[in-house]
Amino acid sequence: MANTLFVPARKTISSITNAVRAVVTVTVPHDYVSGEYIRIHMPETHGMPQIAQQYAPIQVIDPTTFYIDIDTRSYQPFVVPMNQKQFAQSVAIGSVNSLLEGAVHNSLNPFYT
Repeated sequence: MANTLFVPARKTISSITNAVRAVVTVTVPHDYVSGEYIRIHMPETHGMPQIAQQYAPIQVIDPTTFYIDIDTRSYQPFVVPMNQKQFAQSVAIGSVNSLLEGAVHNSLNPFYT
């Protein structure tokens, strides 16, 4: 078996609320599952610097939205600058192994089944 490297997909964030449990919306379906740990990468240009590099478990709301267990009520608001050169991103840093029981197909790479 060849050595393989797992590189989690980063999802571009379009909004984060100021709430007890922040609601994060991404621009494309995230394929996350409730219980996964997500890290937030936040460029300085997007406001909310307090959340940069924090990670926490999530609860999926829908294909592009999830709660993250971070209290952002006292954080600066999230903003999307007009001329973006960097993007706020979410990235999974763990998995819920019980959900992989019986997995027979790699949905991220159809060549590996």
